Formats: sequence, structure tokens, C-alpha cells
Amino acid sequence: MAERRQKIGLTMRVVETQGYFEPRDAVAQDWPRFLRAALPRADWMFLPNLGADHSLTYCERWGVNALILTGGEDIGTSTLRDETERALLAWARDRDLPVIGICRGMQMMAELAGTGHRPVTGHIRERHMLTGEIARKVNSYHKSGLSGCNYYNNKPS
Repeated sequence: MAERRQKIGLTMRVVETQGYFEPRDAVAQDWPRFLRAALPRADWMFLPNLGADHSLTYCERWGVNALILTGGEDIGTSTLRDETERALLAWARDRDLPVIGICRGMQMMAELAGTGHRPVTGHIRERHMLTGEIARKVNSYHKSGLSGCNYYNNKPS
């Protein structure tokens, strides 16, 4: 039997254009390049913020069988995105689907696992050096982090 091809759904941030009310879903333009390089055999698609019920129907209709919760605005900034991602995480858990959380996505996963998040400073429009097996500078644009983690200039809680 042939192995089922991975079809990854990526969540998107909500962006509101200044001057008129027309919220849009968006991702950084480097995601497609990254996905082609990191997961060349996987199919992927961006998931609009449709709310709890409609997002699940959308994913099932398109055969999504893995998720990447992308970064972006902090939890609590967009009620629609929060609702969409919480529903998607529960849906993925119930189906034992793989999920990766990037920045805000990891915070959402941690929140649903019972780990809180707390305010941090010095992470808006900053670049920080990661250390370890892979060392490189990464961008940072968030006001909160996981409780119990050391965020450079903040003490663990």
C-alpha cells in the first residue's frame, strides 16, 4: 500500500490595513521558499482564519493531515485566529496528526497543554542569536513567551 502523501496546512496571521476595515490573512513571503527546501516531498497550503467549525471542514475537504502553526501577532490579538488555531489543535490531537508550532504557534500549543505564557520585553522588532546545535540569528516580534523559560533579559517565572 502506498504511503499517504503529507499535506500540511499552515495557519496565517490576521493583518488589518490602516485606513479601512478589511482584515486579511497573511504569512511572511519566505514560507514557500523554506517549505520547498525543508519539505520537498510534502504538499502544503495556507489555511484561512475561518473560525472553529469552518476551519475543520476546510481542512477535511482538502485532506490536510499535518499542521504548522506559524508566528505572528500575540495570542489574544485576533480572536478569530485564536479560535481557529485552538480548534485546529484539538482536531489534530483527536486524529493524532503531527503539529509544529513556530513562535506564536508554540505558545498556542503550550497554552493548550496547560503551560502559561507571560510578558517579555526586548522582543519587538529584534534579532536574537540562537545557540546550540544550530546557531543563527532569528527575528523576534512578540510581547510574550512561555512561562518558565529564560528570555535573555527576563528571569524565569
